[in-house]
Amino acid sequence: MASLFSEIRRRKVLEGAAAYAVAGWIIIQVAVALEASLDLPDWADRSVSIAVIAGFPIALILSWLFDISFAGVKRTADADTAPVALALTPARVGPAPSKSIAVLPFVDMSAEHDQEYLGDGIAEEVLNALVKVTPLKVAGRTSSFAFKNQNRDMREIGEALHVAYVLEGSVRKQGARVRITAQLIHAADGFHLWSETYDGDLADIFDLQDKIARGIVSELKIILDDSKDRLASNLTRSPEAYENFVLGRQLVHLQHGQDTLPRAVEYLKKAVAFDPDFAEAWAWLADAQYSLPEHSRTKSWQEHKEAGGRAVARALELNPSLSQAWHAAGYRAAHAKKMDEVVAAFEKGHLLSPSHAELKAAFGEGLASIGLTERGLKLMSEGLEQEPLIPALNSVLAIVQENAGLTEAAEASYRRSFEMGFGDAVVPYAARVARNGRPDEGAAFLRKNYNKIGGVTKQMLVLPMTKQFLVLAFVRRSPFARFQLNQIVPTLAATPVVQPNFSVAVVLAWLGNAKAFFKAQRTIPTAYLFSPMVAIWGPTEEARRIRTHKDFPQFAEDIGLVRAWQKYGWPPQVQPTPGTDGSGLRFTCT
Repeated sequence: MASLFSEIRRRKVLEGAAAYAVAGWIIIQVAVALEASLDLPDWADRSVSIAVIAGFPIALILSWLFDISFAGVKRTADADTAPVALALTPARVGPAPSKSIAVLPFVDMSAEHDQEYLGDGIAEEVLNALVKVTPLKVAGRTSSFAFKNQNRDMREIGEALHVAYVLEGSVRKQGARVRITAQLIHAADGFHLWSETYDGDLADIFDLQDKIARGIVSELKIILDDSKDRLASNLTRSPEAYENFVLGRQLVHLQHGQDTLPRAVEYLKKAVAFDPDFAEAWAWLADAQYSLPEHSRTKSWQEHKEAGGRAVARALELNPSLSQAWHAAGYRAAHAKKMDEVVAAFEKGHLLSPSHAELKAAFGEGLASIGLTERGLKLMSEGLEQEPLIPALNSVLAIVQENAGLTEAAEASYRRSFEMGFGDAVVPYAARVARNGRPDEGAAFLRKNYNKIGGVTKQMLVLPMTKQFLVLAFVRRSPFARFQLNQIVPTLAATPVVQPNFSVAVVLAWLGNAKAFFKAQRTIPTAYLFSPMVAIWGPTEEARRIRTHKDFPQFAEDIGLVRAWQKYGWPPQVQPTPGTDGSGLRFTCT
């Protein structure tokens, strides 16, 4: 029985049934309306209803046997699942800064080869320690770890990450004893500048990491503000808590995959069970809890959001200066529909760790989401200079670039995002290619890569006709297809089988459906409230339609946009009435 249910899920039979039910309901409603308006016989709508019901078992059979798509009909087993090649060489200008470094994952050299998580954790903590050294540019964790288990030339790594030096190493654990070897390499020629081996107990892991970081700093001849300050933090006294923390944090970084974030939550729960005062683990647990419903299907999405709030509160109680906790606090504010608090939390996280690439980019996205496009673009670009290989972040950057009128740069960013494996870049990339004058290329790309749209987003795209609608609506810009999507997407958003997800609001923003967009942003529980907001500040007619809608001022007041503008400045498209601070809906939108 379990294997049968697993096969039903793989073949998307339940999704097909839910989608057919929604489509059938829409067809019946149209039939009822036409019967009244065209004075059709009474049996007309009944006939349509009978036909829809009779077609239900046929839809189930077809869902089991076939992958029905705009490109044709294939048996399910033949559906395209080819992996996407990772793009590791973003364009760079000029030589790498002389004081710049990437930290690669440390290789597991243990006899059982079961300490990979420890090697990753050590590398990440050394990286976090080096970030504290102001003169040193440190490549981001995600980008550096993209080279894990790859036999790449150091010159290639240096070029891809735009760094002058690379740190690699290994870890060997036997019982409670651990040996760490680290090597500093000049990326331009592969020359080994420095190598050291450190022995100790797992309980001494943070001291060992601090010694590695200081050895690198010394070799690069960077003068610390205070040589007595530690670089590597003492996160916990519990080896068991640290082990589970490293495993959980590693999975939070990965995000994609049905089981990835659920496993992260379980590891991080164990970490805080071993050490209830482990602030960093509480912060990452909050991040995992808030992110899980956006990336994995779950019937407990509300419970995850509530658990995220408790974890944020605990992390900040233990350490109010923990930047990662403030990043998660931004998710908490988004779930509460308070955009001003979202931006403030992201700003706090950035100010506490100004050299941290992802926190800098998060603050930039926060500013872009309230219409401050130029300021947001600057911070996001700086963050991606350090952390170029984050797939989703490249897609968000593309939207901000579009808003700034940088259409060619936006196309390149979408393409990089897709090549790194971010399936949700498929539709916006195809649409941007079309708007850049190549509609046939955009349509062909969307058809070919439709099945790579991933995660929870694809719940809304299960109808065979949806691919055609997407091509016609966003690439060909067919008014009829856009009208159809404007009927289907809001209906799916209100369907119990479809998990609440921020992508509903994104699609509605692309369509310029103001009323449905406002409703989705107000009612769909999401920690990513700010992401769809970025899309409404562009020069397109759809974005202008949302900003200038008569209900926009009240919407802006309700979700904290006005308070955010009063604190951070007003965007060019929105200005307060002269002599006022914009309170009481006294502002105009263009």
